[in-house]
Amino acid sequence: HTVLNSGKVTAYEGSMQVYLKSMIGMQAPALVIPKTSSNAVEQQTTTLLRSQNFAQGNADKTVLVFYKSGCGPCEELLGQLPAVYQRMKDSGMRIIAISSDADIPSFMEHAQDFPWERSYCDLQGTQGVNFKSYGVIGTPTLFVIDKQGKIIEKPSGVDFIKRWYEPPTE
Repeated sequence: HTVLNSGKVTAYEGSMQVYLKSMIGMQAPALVIPKTSSNAVEQQTTTLLRSQNFAQGNADKTVLVFYKSGCGPCEELLGQLPAVYQRMKDSGMRIIAISSDADIPSFMEHAQDFPWERSYCDLQGTQGVNFKSYGVIGTPTLFVIDKQGKIIEKPSGVDFIKRWYEPPTE
């Protein structure tokens, strides 16, 4: 958003196109999901999860959470999300977490405790295809995607979580 509004960059070619792909209102890029062996060590194949298929069942929005184990702000966000997850789920939101961890033990340390069903890690760190296609340069980074697969919000972690702690207004 800052890059686009700066007026300093006038051509978005090559790797700069990522800024256009991850703008609010744009169709969200598909996620490349690794399929791992039963012991989750050896990556075998991948599958594509298209953004219009993120929200399934009763969900009408998906929150993508890009994070890294050991990152202070990520740890804070991941510590708060489980407390508000059921309320988010009841309101039609689902969570997909994408880790930039480069090893299985770091990834599993967090992912095994998440109350949501989908957490992925391609073991490529911030150089992984999902981090690149969403233009994620720092963690945590959040995207809210609607049922049609469009990016509708890029909230900050703290403000986003606070919304779910506040009682609903009537």
